[in-house]
Amino acid sequence: MPSPSSITHPRNRMFLLVFITVSSIFSSSSHISVEAKTFENRIVGKPFVSCRPEGVSLVAQTEDFFEGQIYVKGSRSNPSCSKAFVLSQNSTDLELKVESQQLIKCGFRAWPKPNSKMMLLSGQVIVAFHPTLVTPSDRAFRAHCEFEDFKQQAEIGVDNVFQEHDLIIGNFELPEISMKVLPAGEESLSKNSLESQELKVLKVGDPIIFEWKLQREHGIFGIELERCSAETEDGKGMKIIENGCSLDEELISDTTSSADFSKIYANSLAFKFPEEHVVYIRCAVRTCVKRSEHLEIINGEEEDLCSTENNCGFLPTNNTRTDIIYVNGRFRIEKHRGFEHLRTASTSSPSTFCMPDIVYYAGLSTVVLCYVITISTTVVYKFSGKI
Repeated sequence: MPSPSSITHPRNRMFLLVFITVSSIFSSSSHISVEAKTFENRIVGKPFVSCRPEGVSLVAQTEDFFEGQIYVKGSRSNPSCSKAFVLSQNSTDLELKVESQQLIKCGFRAWPKPNSKMMLLSGQVIVAFHPTLVTPSDRAFRAHCEFEDFKQQAEIGVDNVFQEHDLIIGNFELPEISMKVLPAGEESLSKNSLESQELKVLKVGDPIIFEWKLQREHGIFGIELERCSAETEDGKGMKIIENGCSLDEELISDTTSSADFSKIYANSLAFKFPEEHVVYIRCAVRTCVKRSEHLEIINGEEEDLCSTENNCGFLPTNNTRTDIIYVNGRFRIEKHRGFEHLRTASTSSPSTFCMPDIVYYAGLSTVVLCYVITISTTVVYKFSGKI
């Protein structure tokens, strides 16, 4: 199925994924004509977004009766993109429905998903707790949906597809990933804080371990290493890993993954750049889907699945992935003192003594003078005895 380039007919699309994130909190404005009840109201729980071929809906619940407006950002005055509520409705259940043919007009953005036949749809929905003013309780939510051609999947049924995928990856957010650099032999990485690692000073050639780790284990997703570079503080350096494969085997090994794909390891020897004592490691990590017995790839690629084998020798096929997470690490190398030691040895060696010329000649003159005086005294004494 060819990848669509626009979403001009959203009613012919089918929901596959939806998640929602709080994107901003509005600042307060002071107005004496507003009732305190309106300002004290707030949203309870987490709003829910429903993406269907007929349109997109946002559902939320408030603590008290709602008076205000719910609308798509930038389209507050458009009745197709907004809905107003008054206190007399005694409503705490809010819902805004935007029909499929109005999504783009209301400000939703659509673009093809990289490496996929899916279409991404995103829009920001505002819940305003006053009909005309901005209040401290106002909230903005960003709704994300994925659609594919509905006609080719009609025999599956929209409701079934919605429920199945919502149970698997609904409310998914990009995971947090940490990176650590430790001396080899300290593989109990979780017991060491990042601060203590950064303060530890290494020597060039010391064995070290790189670790990339999911902060929280995920039942479906794992991680793979996209690329890494070693850099100086001002960003100069070189790429050392590509697709989990070492680009310099004498410097760093290929990466290996844990059984659950929550951790990635690589062995290395501590190195440094000339006249630099801190090495910065900057990496891009991508997410992958763990293989399972009942997993079926509907619209995806084999490379989206977690694999224990690295794709060495293959160039990246996609530079616009949206699931890339960037992490940084660093290690410190002790300052080299070899030349200072050489200078100290050359000036303080007990086997060599250099006498200044003036001291040498003064001493020599003193010795000669003593000999002359001794001989003269002896001669004078002998002659005076004969007389």
